[in-house]
Amino acid sequence: MIGAPPSLAAAQETVTLISYPFEWSFEQLRDAALLILDTQQHALALGMTLASASAYQVQFRGCRPVFTGEQSPEDHHGGPWAAGPEFIRQFLEPLIERSTFASIARRLPLAALFKGLSLDAWLKLQRRIITALRPRTATLGEAIVREDPCLGDGFKRIVVSELLHHRRPLLVYDLGIHTGEFARLAVASGAACVSFDPDPAFVDAAYKQERAVRGSRLLPLVLDTASGPAARPEADLVIALALCHHLHLMSGTLLPRQASFLRRLGRAVLVEFCPSSGYSLDEFLSAFRPYFNLRRLIEVPATNRRLCLFEAP
Repeated sequence: MIGAPPSLAAAQETVTLISYPFEWSFEQLRDAALLILDTQQHALALGMTLASASAYQVQFRGCRPVFTGEQSPEDHHGGPWAAGPEFIRQFLEPLIERSTFASIARRLPLAALFKGLSLDAWLKLQRRIITALRPRTATLGEAIVREDPCLGDGFKRIVVSELLHHRRPLLVYDLGIHTGEFARLAVASGAACVSFDPDPAFVDAAYKQERAVRGSRLLPLVLDTASGPAARPEADLVIALALCHHLHLMSGTLLPRQASFLRRLGRAVLVEFCPSSGYSLDEFLSAFRPYFNLRRLIEVPATNRRLCLFEAP
């Protein structure tokens, strides 16, 4: 932070991999909100306030939220926090909407509940409310039929491990978290990994597990199945096992569109063909041909599935 006291400027950090609030799960948004509150509480102790409470001032280094705000803090002259309404719009209201409290909260004038409080009391009350919220349990995974994630996983684990050892990628995108095993294999190989899933509950589970790992280089995010992941650096390797099958079932996304957005994500892609998807292996390979060359075609034992390693020309 330019012009901030050293003790407050130390709270600002930089990250190399950008994420966006609309990609965060409930727990990620909650942790980001608590970080903003902590940073403002620290600023208040120095007689200052943050000029902004934007969620875009928070990024994640692995599963640790960090404050990246660049605006200089302002002197606090008493009264409410000017950025308080912004905090409510970008953090409190979205968290409540995703929580079990949503149906009740819709009938409450949230902003009016905090009027007349000192800034210190306002911050502490926000923290108590946000900490107490619980996410709704309904998930996308409950609304669709997911195939057994263990089907052929032992063999897939071997293939992924050998591929990571051979290619030594620095950045991996794993599409479809499930248990998070393939993403953790990528991290164990020395790569930074962003793991995407359309089900926020899968993202939350992976996030809470990795949050306890010191120095984790795994960042789970929610995947928008309609538009694909937001723009970000090209990965050295994209792992997309059973993703095409699930996208076809969940949103009817056509194979050529899937192949196109996978090409935008990385030059090398490991994808899985599932025969129950409603298209043939030839149709599957043809959809990827305008964007990739097929490097390996591997049959998964005891199944009719194929693992396909594609690489851009």
